[in-house]
Amino acid sequence: MQIISKVFPNYGFVESKLDDDLYNILLKECNKKQKRMISGLTDIKVPKHYFITDKKIQFKLFSFVEQLVKVYISDFPGYTANLNTLDRPCSLVYMDPWINKMSPDQFIPLHTHDGVFSYNIWMKIPTRLTNDKYNSNFVFNYSSSLGNHLNHTIKLSEEDEGKIILFPSILEHIVYPFSQSKQERFSIAGNIKYKGGGI
Repeated sequence: MQIISKVFPNYGFVESKLDDDLYNILLKECNKKQKRMISGLTDIKVPKHYFITDKKIQFKLFSFVEQLVKVYISDFPGYTANLNTLDRPCSLVYMDPWINKMSPDQFIPLHTHDGVFSYNIWMKIPTRLTNDKYNSNFVFNYSSSLGNHLNHTIKLSEEDEGKIILFPSILEHIVYPFSQSKQERFSIAGNIKYKGGGI
């Protein structure tokens, strides 16, 4: 008797690490005074967001992220192929990225992003690795083929500084508060959309 197990296709995320040069450039941006961003998540216990508007820095960042996009499309070809909302192929456009400056008592509630792809870069994580279920963690939430709620937890510590992940914008995620430190935690996020045309 032959028994074969089958797995339903699904979509994940890709991860990498910034090179030292790009990491140091972005870390300097995190420490500068930037233009405040107001989003649908803006609230008293949610980190403040600040746009990165320097075009030279954006170009360096987008060039790096573009490599992750190519890997994602190669590894998960069904994702973009199934976005059947357009009547013709369109190029991707990289929106202004933003910095999240998070204090120990703050969190980013469960949410999704706009666009096709989103990315997150952990720039400064002032905590050590723990076995805590929630403390300092970044968590993806998604459904199984049976409709059960599942999650994928990324436990974060100072060793993850410079790590970047790219994922579908509609993939729900949450960022939990951290302890162990009174320093701020810095991350950078951004969205990638389809470029619109004229009517």
